[in-house]
This record gives sequence, C-alpha cells and structure tokens, in this order.
Amino acid sequence: MTYFSKKVSSAFTLIGLSAVIAIIGILIAGLMGATGLVKKSKIAAAQSLTSADAAIAHSQGTGNVYNSNVST
Repeated sequence: MTYFSKKVSSAFTLIGLSAVIAIIGILIAGLMGATGLVKKSKIAAAQSLTSADAAIAHSQGTGNVYNSNVST
C-alpha cells in the first residue's frame, strides 16, 4: 500500500490573494476620496476669505484692505 503524502503549500491561495487586492483597492479609493475632500475644503476656505476681505473693505469705505496708511 502506498500512502500519498499531502503536500503542504505555503503560497497564497487565489482567494487570499484576491482578498488582499480588494483591501488594497478599497484603501486607495478611500485615499483618493479624501484627497478630493481636502481640495474642496481649501477652495471653500479661499472663497470664504475672499468674501470676508471684500466685506471688510466695503465696511471701511476703502477699496484697499491691505494698505493701512490710507488717510481718511
């Protein structure tokens, strides 16, 4: 009688490899989404600052917010 020894494989299985690839894909997609949110928040902050500067200039009655040597 011959006994077939079970060969132990230490390599990745197809299911394990696909799970790792799926997790890496999810992480990359999350990173891309976060990058887009950062860009949108920077644009919103810049627009907010621009409108605040315009409001300050209008309330001071001068057209130049950055020139503090304006005599009235």
